[in-house]
Amino acid sequence: MSSARGEFRFVVDDASFGLEDVDGSNLEVLLDSLADQLQLARERQETTGIVSGFERFECQPGVELHQLLTGDGVSRDCRNRIFGLLDKCGRLDANPDFYVEPRVEVNGLEVESYAIATILAAQRDAVAVGALSLVSQYGPGIVSAADGSGDGHAVVVAGPESRVAFYRWMYSTEDVGERRFFELALLAFPQIKFADGVTFRRFEGSYAELRERTVHHLGRINDSFRASYIAHLGLSDEVSAAMKLDISMESRKTRSSERLMSERDASYRGRTYRCEWHSKIEPNRNRIHLHPGDERSEECVVVGCFVDHLPT
Repeated sequence: MSSARGEFRFVVDDASFGLEDVDGSNLEVLLDSLADQLQLARERQETTGIVSGFERFECQPGVELHQLLTGDGVSRDCRNRIFGLLDKCGRLDANPDFYVEPRVEVNGLEVESYAIATILAAQRDAVAVGALSLVSQYGPGIVSAADGSGDGHAVVVAGPESRVAFYRWMYSTEDVGERRFFELALLAFPQIKFADGVTFRRFEGSYAELRERTVHHLGRINDSFRASYIAHLGLSDEVSAAMKLDISMESRKTRSSERLMSERDASYRGRTYRCEWHSKIEPNRNRIHLHPGDERSEECVVVGCFVDHLPT
């Protein structure tokens, strides 16, 4: 395997261009969706690779990509945009030392994919690479994958949710350290704002012990807390049940003490948020305190602190 594994953050999945079963009316929607993912990668300066000769990918029996894009079913604007973005991708095989065996198994399905093979090789070097997909036979999201060298996983990215799943997968794949945790969190938890001074050091236990459970909790909070909070009128038991997460407000006794409640205060962009909601990583210790957020937090949840346990 060449240095391509560390050169790219994403690779375009060459096995995702089979369009035999795609209705013509959906073709531009799919092409635009892939173009959106490619454009976002460029905006974030995330390098993206593709195998040479992509214009000859067979999309339908006897129809290659360049023929499909110049046909009646694709507008000029769509054609120019997707072709231009694909053409700007780096080439996986530009390095003469590049070699992967494209025959892989994904979710039990045998396919030929240089992209998935590249991802598996990168993963063995603790490098996370995501697969940008047009029409996936396996995904979107995290999939099991295997090649001649062993088993692994890949993340097939076809939209915002699966892209977020990729960034969360990076934590374990690249063994992300504490210093980098919150930098990556901006991408992995886009509906969360972190208050000033949030740190793992107030948890009981090491960062390595707590990282994956923290990622899980933050993922649930990011994905469903605000919607559950609004739908269930802020009622703790109902919110917790809807989220499938141990999360609650403070008890009536704690809420009756201004001194105790003030310890739940956290600052974000100069405003104080009382973060009395908390998810429980363990039954008796380690809490993520949060506030539902408001217009000043851009309608995002505000995480106020990670802490062993605040006084009650």
